[in-house]
Amino acid sequence: MRGLSSDLRGALRSFAKNPIFLLLSTLALGVGIGSNTAMFSVADALCFRPLKLIEEERLIAVQGLWKGSENWSLISDLDFSEWKRQSKLVDNFAAYEWASLNLTGDGEPERLQAFAVSGDFFPAMRHAPLLGRTIAPADVKEGQDRVAVISYGLWMRRFGADPAIAGRQIQLNGRAHVVIGVMPDDYRFPSAAQVWVPRILSPEEQQSKAFRVGTVARLRSGVTLEQARAEFTAFAQRMTEQYPDTHANRRSYVLPLKELIVGDYTIRYTWMMLGSAAFLLLIACANTGALQFVRSSARVRELSIRRALGATRGRLVRQLLTESIAVSFIATVLGLAIAVWFIHLVKSSMPAEIEQFLPGWRRMGIDHVVFGYTAVIASLAGILSGILPALHSSRADVNEALKEGGRSNTAGSSRHRLRNLLVASEIAMALVLLVGAVLLTKGLQNTLNPLPQSQPDKLLTVRIALPDSKYPKNEDVAAFQERLMSRLRGAALVTNLPYSQSSFNSGFTVEGHQRQPGEPSLALWQATSEDYFRMLGIPLKQGRVFDKSDGRDSTPVAIVSENFARRYWPGQDPTGKRIRFGISPASPWMTVVGVAGDVYHDGYDREPRLTVYRPYLQMPGRTTNLALRAENPLAALAGLRREIAAIDADLPVWEPRSFAIVIRDNMLGFAYVASMMAVLGAIALVLSAVGIYTVMAHAVVERTHEIGIRMALGAQPLDVLRSLAAQGVLLTAAALAVGLAAAFGMARLLAGLIFGVSASDPAVFIAVPLLLGAVAVTASWLPARRATKLDPLIALRHE
Repeated sequence: MRGLSSDLRGALRSFAKNPIFLLLSTLALGVGIGSNTAMFSVADALCFRPLKLIEEERLIAVQGLWKGSENWSLISDLDFSEWKRQSKLVDNFAAYEWASLNLTGDGEPERLQAFAVSGDFFPAMRHAPLLGRTIAPADVKEGQDRVAVISYGLWMRRFGADPAIAGRQIQLNGRAHVVIGVMPDDYRFPSAAQVWVPRILSPEEQQSKAFRVGTVARLRSGVTLEQARAEFTAFAQRMTEQYPDTHANRRSYVLPLKELIVGDYTIRYTWMMLGSAAFLLLIACANTGALQFVRSSARVRELSIRRALGATRGRLVRQLLTESIAVSFIATVLGLAIAVWFIHLVKSSMPAEIEQFLPGWRRMGIDHVVFGYTAVIASLAGILSGILPALHSSRADVNEALKEGGRSNTAGSSRHRLRNLLVASEIAMALVLLVGAVLLTKGLQNTLNPLPQSQPDKLLTVRIALPDSKYPKNEDVAAFQERLMSRLRGAALVTNLPYSQSSFNSGFTVEGHQRQPGEPSLALWQATSEDYFRMLGIPLKQGRVFDKSDGRDSTPVAIVSENFARRYWPGQDPTGKRIRFGISPASPWMTVVGVAGDVYHDGYDREPRLTVYRPYLQMPGRTTNLALRAENPLAALAGLRREIAAIDADLPVWEPRSFAIVIRDNMLGFAYVASMMAVLGAIALVLSAVGIYTVMAHAVVERTHEIGIRMALGAQPLDVLRSLAAQGVLLTAAALAVGLAAAFGMARLLAGLIFGVSASDPAVFIAVPLLLGAVAVTASWLPARRATKLDPLIALRHE
């Protein structure tokens, strides 16, 4: 302890002698540490600890997976019933299903994000309610009173945090429900849930083969994830053999519940941001290490005297590392301030409609886990930035250094090589970050305007959901939609708007086609009005669009996407061909009347989905999107609400946004990563410029005497300038060559992870190195130019 105290006092005395070094190092490391702290805080909230549940590591989700697909899917009620009965490895196997419920009475009609859950759902979660109780197995039996559990946010906003809410009756989809409990603010599963109701099924519904059920369960004590996967794989295989018509090419997939909540893309984005921040910290460490090499050249005599007085090399290394770690922890104060500011900025910029789907977003901040992580990386940064200078400086030759002029003589080539290596690594890593940032930004721009003919900023979109209590039959739904469309001008209707993060995918049959193993078995089904294709600027490649003649009692018709026609009728005219929904012979055949251009339904789709469009009167959907052309979309919202209220005053209009905002929200994760990498890349560019400027400025100082001799012997300023700048140019060129090789590898990785990113964009791989090279050469040129203005007599006297 006494030795450490002495080392710290020595570090403070050293800093007092060289405050510029302390300032530059604190700024570089502070930015690096702050970036890593902020990114880790985001990762912790989104990926590492999105939920706070009892024995969270034992919670699993059982999903379905189609052969040849990487995307998980829901399972059927038949699957759930059979697997729950047979499983010996899990407890509290529970089902939940998304439900759209309209809350009416006591204020404006409001659409709620709701989930119908089985009796084991809340026992599986083991999360106590804030008020009242949760849904129990007895609540899901037929004939029971309808009950509901509401979220903390809904309780606060809609019911004014009424402490007597339990027992109060509310209207959901026109039916009375009794509120039995309120969940606490930190409970967010399923994400965005505002209300939970019992999932009451008839015996016939329990045997349904429709894939619409999400599940959650707890592994029994001592059971591993792999064991559970083996059990459910066997279950799925039996279902495939027993029900080949609906379960062919289908298997189960068991995964940790946390992985389901986080999602594949969130994990990818998070690790990309953490990796980028780690790169920046390495650049900051290299920058600080180069500064320490510069500083050590002025301390050679001091260290040599200490060696002569009996200090061991280990003692000197410890002293120098203590100084380096002390700088790092001083920088941590700045880093934490940067992290707090950054986290506040990120949290405040997230749209509320997206934030509700991110369970850990609200608690993002600096807690004990994040603070511990910061302390660890601060220590590592201090060691990484100081270890090479400490090892090299502790080797000072005592006899040589104590000679008159020893400082110049001991400024050896090994120190120069190490210092140059650190600066070159800065430039190379900065190039990798900058290339990644530019590629992501260009990829984002390519995906943000998928349908330019639609003028997305002038298109108002809203969603409406018709409750089955008021519209029990498809004919009732179709009648409402037909009446609404007759009242609106310049409007279109579609089941699931592109980029809205919702879709309806189901099987299909093509007349005369025998499906091959591994062939896609699902298509995106869309019910649309006749103006939909014109409204969104989707070109008609062949045939016709829907018209008024395609009514409820007319011949069933369909329009298919271009890639659908290309796959099933290559080189043929698709019009007149027939397809049907699903694979049941009872499903009616539909005649193809047109072929529409391909549309990416989601910003993360790697190719357009096979799509089948139906007239909305022939395939009415309870939940639909309306699109209305308007110069000022939000200003047109009031008029649209009036038209809907004129037909049904209890029907809420939800998610009113321009189509441009719909697209932006869909790509928000991509945009965040691109923005973060752009900021980190810019910082890396500045740090690299500072690093090479420091090296060149010190090189000028070390060669001042030489410069004086050369100029006294008649050397021209241009010759001196060229000689000095060549060192920085060569260093930059070597660093850029290494950085380009790494950047090519990083680009291929990004292109594999994120659709829209090009792995070989020549403009990026030319422009970014040129920019970084120009900045580095300028940083080399400035001190070299200053050297040409030295007075030769002063330079000759310099030592």
